[in-house]
Amino acid sequence: MNSADRQSVDAERWPRIARIPEGRLLDRRAQLSEKSFERLCERFGIELGNSVGPGSERVDMHVSDPVFYSRIAESDWLGLGEAFLAGEWSSEQLPRLLSLLLDSGLEVGPEGSFSRSLRRLARSRPLADAPDDGGELPTSLIELYAGELLFSGSGLFASGVRTTSREEIPNHARGAGRGGVPSKWSVDVTYVDAPQGVVRADLPAAQLRCIDRLLDMARVRAGDRVAEWRRQAERSRCGRRTGERAPT
Repeated sequence: MNSADRQSVDAERWPRIARIPEGRLLDRRAQLSEKSFERLCERFGIELGNSVGPGSERVDMHVSDPVFYSRIAESDWLGLGEAFLAGEWSSEQLPRLLSLLLDSGLEVGPEGSFSRSLRRLARSRPLADAPDDGGELPTSLIELYAGELLFSGSGLFASGVRTTSREEIPNHARGAGRGGVPSKWSVDVTYVDAPQGVVRADLPAAQLRCIDRLLDMARVRAGDRVAEWRRQAERSRCGRRTGERAPT
C-alpha cells in the first residue's frame, strides 16, 4: 500500500488508518515534530530519504507522505505504526530501523518551553473521532498469541528444570554495614531452565502455573479477594482464590 491508496482502507475496521489526523494547532505541531524527528535520525544514524550503500552503518527510512509527521505529532509510537500501515513511510532495513527507533525512545516531541506548552494545549481534549485514547493492543489480537486467558506474561512450563540456591545480595538500606545493619541479605533465588518438548497446547497450563506462582509470591491465600485491572478490555474484575492449584 502507498499513501495514494489510503482511501481503500476499510474505514470501519481501521478508522485511525483511513483518516488524516486533524486537530487544534496540528499543522504547527507537525512542523516541530518534523524538525525534531530529523534531529533524532541524524543522532541515531538513520538516513532520511536517501539510499545507503552496502556496508554502511546508517539505516534508510523513506517518508513518502508528510501526514507521517502529523501522526507522530498526535500520538507518537501509535502514529508511527499507523503511518506505516497507511504506506506513508518505508524502509529496506525495517528491523534495524525499528531497533534504532526503540533505542531512541522516539523522542520526537517539540523542544523548548513554548513548544511543550503548545503540545499540552493541543492535547487538552481528546479527538472527537478517536475510538479510544490509543496505544493499547485490542483484546482479539492479544488472544492470538496469549490464548483465552489473555495472560501475556511468560508461562511456567512443567518441563522447565528449577534450581534454587542461597545467594547474597547487597543491602541498599541507609546505614548498611554499620551499627549492626547487615551489608548483605541472604535470599533464595530460583532459576528456571528453558522448557523441553513444548507445544502450543501446553500454554494454558503454563499460564495458570505462572499465575498461581505469582499469587503465592504475593501471599494470596484461599478466601482472599483479588482485584485485577485489565487495561486492554477497560474493565476490572474481582475474584476469590479458592485454594485450587494450577495443574502440574
